[in-house]
Amino acid sequence: MSNLPEARNDVELEEVSFRASVSQATFTKFGQAVNFVNRRQYDSHPFNFNGRYALGVGVLGSDCIFPCLFDMAIIGISFFNRKSGTSGTLEFDVERYTDANTSAGSIFGTTPKIASTASDFTWGVYDKLNDATVKTATGVTIPTVTTVNLNAGDIVVCKIVSAMSDAEDCSLIVHYRPR
Repeated sequence: MSNLPEARNDVELEEVSFRASVSQATFTKFGQAVNFVNRRQYDSHPFNFNGRYALGVGVLGSDCIFPCLFDMAIIGISFFNRKSGTSGTLEFDVERYTDANTSAGSIFGTTPKIASTASDFTWGVYDKLNDATVKTATGVTIPTVTTVNLNAGDIVVCKIVSAMSDAEDCSLIVHYRPR
């Protein structure tokens, strides 16, 4: 079977009022609206490292943790650097933990990076759902996400693997949805 195309269609009152015939067109609208929500609904969790973030290199959980309340799938990653440094590269990693002190490893095959050659206020956006680079720039390495499914009770932790000298303010955002 093929999916209905997604569409944001309103259902008119006259289509569903008492004694109105509910036509195939109305059910198509319902199906298209449900598919629209299913494809586009998501939530995000940011990991923010404020100030001179080089102090946090290698510190696991320096911006807390993200506990999974329900089974979810990672559908994208965004990352940002406000002020580029004089040398070096900002590199993030995100690890999944399944129990206390039990890492299931990195969610990345290739980690997200921003080099000091990037301008100030630079970001990258990766859409895992469609395997597409949404936004990149000079000095940005877009990640590859290898772990998509997270289970209820897992936690996700972000750490800075390496940092630019004298750089300030960065963040990594995990985009997810229920599965």
